[in-house]
Amino acid sequence: MQIDGGCHCGNITYEAIIGPDHVFLCHCTDCQVISGAPYRSIVRTSEKDFTLKSGTLKTYIKTAESGNLREQNFCPACGSHIYATSV
Repeated sequence: MQIDGGCHCGNITYEAIIGPDHVFLCHCTDCQVISGAPYRSIVRTSEKDFTLKSGTLKTYIKTAESGNLREQNFCPACGSHIYATSV
């Protein structure tokens, strides 16, 4: 199914094709810190199925608890997390 989304301030908008079986909750420490909650909802999609429609994302590389490097992408204006991916 196609979804449309964006950040809190409206600077970033995107669309993606997702499958309902690719939605889950993550309880890792990084997700708890990013969300400010005990878990964060995650929706997996492929790079080819994600389109950034407006705005420019801010990116930083984070070393996850596992030791893997993760690219974090968020709105530079309001700080809303948009997506993460492997480096």
